[in-house]
Amino acid sequence: MRSESSAGVQLWHLTLTPSHLTPLWHLTPTPSLTRVEFNPLGRKTIGCEMNETTASTKIREIISANSFFAGMKEEHLDFLVKNAHFTHVDSGEVLFRQGQPAKCFYLMISGEVTVGVPAIQGPVLQLQELTGGQMIGWSWLIDPYRWDFQASVISEAELIEFNGEAILKHCEEDNAFGYALYKRFTGLMSERLNSARRKMMDQWDAPGFA
Repeated sequence: MRSESSAGVQLWHLTLTPSHLTPLWHLTPTPSLTRVEFNPLGRKTIGCEMNETTASTKIREIISANSFFAGMKEEHLDFLVKNAHFTHVDSGEVLFRQGQPAKCFYLMISGEVTVGVPAIQGPVLQLQELTGGQMIGWSWLIDPYRWDFQASVISEAELIEFNGEAILKHCEEDNAFGYALYKRFTGLMSERLNSARRKMMDQWDAPGFA
């Protein structure tokens, strides 16, 4: 480094030699606060920098505090936790479409999702809005295992996604586990279908519906 004066102003010149330069591949990346991965469905799986045990503990805390799972045996909750992970879906994305194979179900943590029925023509008829703490999806449990409705994300959503295929298989192997889940999901189905019926009656003349 050298200096010189020009018009009363002190100027400094810095000369960099190769020894001053650090190759890009030697730079250590700044640790991120969030880990972003992609699950088999192509959606982002998001969680804090935590190991698998910590993530499972968080999921266990959330589902244990949710009324939908109230009264389930500890070993049943353990199996659900082993087949669940956190996931993130951006605003404007479709969570699932009517008629597609149903292989999972969700517990909402935050955000907003609308459930509706696609019209023959025109916009989707929105039947219900779901927010944090509510369950989404039962088609994974019932033959032919295809979604009966369409779910779209209105505001970006954080969810717990459960592996429906593995859980359905376990329902068939463990009758007590299967009965506990069927009992809860049939109650959910009754509530949601009644809500859908009322909504469709209110909009009986919606465009595109016969």
